[in-house]
Amino acid sequence: TNPKLTVEDVRDNWDQIRSEDGYTVPTGPGDEFAALMKAFT
Repeated sequence: TNPKLTVEDVRDNWDQIRSEDGYTVPTGPGDEFAALMKAFT
Protein backbone atom coordinates (compact mmCIF):
# COMPACT_ATOMS: atom_id res chain seq x y z
CA THR A 1 0.00 0.00 0.00
CA ASN A 2 1.02 3.56 -0.57
CA PRO A 3 0.32 5.86 2.39
CA LYS A 4 0.70 8.86 0.05
CA LEU A 5 -1.92 7.61 -2.42
CA THR A 6 -4.45 10.31 -3.22
CA VAL A 7 -7.84 10.43 -4.88
CA GLU A 8 -6.14 12.28 -7.71
CA ASP A 9 -3.69 9.38 -8.18
CA VAL A 10 -6.64 7.03 -8.56
CA ARG A 11 -8.36 9.41 -10.98
CA ASP A 12 -5.22 9.85 -13.06
CA ASN A 13 -4.60 6.08 -13.29
CA TRP A 14 -8.21 4.86 -13.53
CA ASP A 15 -7.78 3.30 -16.99
CA GLN A 16 -4.79 1.28 -15.80
CA ILE A 17 -6.55 0.31 -12.56
CA ARG A 18 -9.63 -0.94 -14.42
CA SER A 19 -7.73 -2.61 -17.29
CA GLU A 20 -8.46 -6.31 -17.66
CA ASP A 21 -5.50 -6.92 -19.97
CA GLY A 22 -3.58 -10.07 -19.12
CA TYR A 23 -6.40 -12.00 -17.46
CA THR A 24 -9.94 -13.20 -18.06
CA VAL A 25 -12.99 -12.04 -16.15
CA PRO A 26 -15.69 -14.72 -16.36
CA THR A 27 -19.25 -13.50 -16.75
CA GLY A 28 -20.65 -16.40 -14.78
CA PRO A 29 -19.97 -19.86 -13.33
CA GLY A 30 -20.19 -21.51 -16.76
CA ASP A 31 -17.46 -19.30 -18.19
CA GLU A 32 -15.28 -19.90 -15.16
CA PHE A 33 -15.74 -23.68 -15.33
CA ALA A 34 -15.00 -23.69 -19.08
CA ALA A 35 -11.74 -21.81 -18.47
CA LEU A 36 -10.77 -24.30 -15.77
CA MET A 37 -11.50 -27.26 -18.03
CA LYS A 38 -9.45 -25.69 -20.81
CA ALA A 39 -6.54 -25.18 -18.41
CA PHE A 40 -6.65 -28.80 -17.21
CA THR A 41 -6.80 -30.42 -20.65
